[in-house]
Amino acid sequence: MQQSAASHAQRSSPSRDRPSATALRDNGLRFSPVTIVLHWLVAALALSIIVIESLGLLRPDPSRARLENLLAALLLPLSVYRFWARVTSYRPLPLGTPNPVEVIVSRSVAIRIRETRELTDRPFGVNLVPSFGGPEVFEAQVQVVLQENVRALSRFYAEDYPDVIPRVKDAGMVVMVQAGSLALAKLALERGADIVIAQGAESGGHLNKGTISLFSLLPAIVDIANGRPVVGAGGITDREDVAAVMRAGAAGVLVGTAFVACDESNAHPLYKQKIVEATVDDTEYRTGYSFGWKYGTPHRVIPNRDRWNLLRFVGGGARAIDKPKMAQKLSLYAGQGVGKVTRVMPAAARMAELAAGLTHAIAPPRAQAGRAAPVLGERGIADAASIETLVRA
Repeated sequence: MQQSAASHAQRSSPSRDRPSATALRDNGLRFSPVTIVLHWLVAALALSIIVIESLGLLRPDPSRARLENLLAALLLPLSVYRFWARVTSYRPLPLGTPNPVEVIVSRSVAIRIRETRELTDRPFGVNLVPSFGGPEVFEAQVQVVLQENVRALSRFYAEDYPDVIPRVKDAGMVVMVQAGSLALAKLALERGADIVIAQGAESGGHLNKGTISLFSLLPAIVDIANGRPVVGAGGITDREDVAAVMRAGAAGVLVGTAFVACDESNAHPLYKQKIVEATVDDTEYRTGYSFGWKYGTPHRVIPNRDRWNLLRFVGGGARAIDKPKMAQKLSLYAGQGVGKVTRVMPAAARMAELAAGLTHAIAPPRAQAGRAAPVLGERGIADAASIETLVRA
C-alpha cells in the first residue's frame, strides 16, 4: 500500500506532470561573439541614419526615401535579434506540454466570444487570420470557433488552409472570405464561401496583394458570385459611402477605420485623434514592416513623418493599454476614409449613421438579378475578434 501510494505520489509529482517554475525561467542572454557584432552593427546603422538625416546629404527626396528604406530593411531585422535571442534562451518545456502561445490565443478568442454573447442575443462572427502564430495557433483558434458554435467565421489570408471552409460549413456556420482580387474571390467561391468580402485598396490595415479600388473590384466579383452575397470594404465611413457601395451591387458593407474612432474602441486616444485629424491625403500604401506580419505584407497607414524615429517604418495599431509613445512613433493603420471621420463618437451613433445609408440605396438590376436572400437576414454580424463591423441589408 505504501509502495502504491509512493508510486502514485511520484506519478502525480508537479515536476513530472506539468512544467515547474524553473522550466519557464529565463536563463539569461548568451552573449556570443556573433551577438556582440550584431549589436554593434545595429548601433552603427542607427548612427549612420542620424548623421545622414542631420547633414541633409540626400537630395532629391526619392533618393533619400530609397536609402531610408534600405537602411530600415537592414536595421529592423537586426534590432529584433535581441528579442529573438532572449526568447530562445528559455529552457525547453517537457514533452507534451501545450504550446503556451496556442493556449493564450485560443483562450483569448473564447473569452471574446463569451463576452460578446453576454452583450447581444443577435448573431455574430469571428475573424481569424493565420499570419500570427502559424498553422498550430490557427488550428487552435478554429477549434475554439467550432466548439463555441458562433454564427459566422470570417477568414483573411487563409488560402493555404482549404480544409477549414468545409469543416466550418459542416458545423452549420456561415463562411465569409475577404478577397482583394478577382482571382482570390474565385478561389473562395470554388471552395464554398457563403459570402465574399470585396476588399478595395482604400482599406486600412492589412490588404490582400492587390491594388484594385473597391468600385472596380466590387462589380467584377458580383458578376461571378452566382447570387452569393458580396460585401464591400474600403474607405466606408458614412451613409453616403454605404449607399454608393450598395448601389454598386453590394449586399452589405464592412467598416473598420470609422470604428477605431469610437468611444468603445480599444485604440489608444492618440490613435483615435490622429484618425480624426487626418485628411484623405494622409494615408499611405506600404509593403514593408508591420507588427505580427511577414515583411512585405501590404498595408495602409497614416505614416509617421518624424525623421528621427525609426519606428516610422513600422505599421501597427496602438491600444489603450500601450504607452503614449507607441501611438506617437508608429505609422498607424487607417483607410482612405479618414478624411470623413471628423470626431470620436459612440459606436451606436456610428452604426446609426452607416445604417441610414441602407435606406437610400437602390441596387441596380444587374446586381439584384438572381441574388440569393441575405444569409443572415437583416441582422448585423459583429466581429468579435477585430474592430471591423458588418452592416447587412
